[in-house]
Amino acid sequence: MTPIATAFATSSGLVEKVRALFERDSVKLLQENLEQEKEALKTVGSISKRMLKGSPEAKRTTRSNGGSKPRERAKAKA
Repeated sequence: MTPIATAFATSSGLVEKVRALFERDSVKLLQENLEQEKEALKTVGSISKRMLKGSPEAKRTTRSNGGSKPRERAKAKA
């Protein structure tokens, strides 16, 4: 093998190794990001539930009579 061919083969091998390292690092970062996103989603869901439980609007729409008071339904129809 000529010196140029050897240098090219070495460089190509290094490029592949670096590429593999970056891919591995990228996968690790993406996995960490995914875990952070999942935790954020859980937190937002929990906060939303707590806010809805304390909200007068949520209490009105969760009634078994169709979601609102009869007087409010009558006003809406008028």
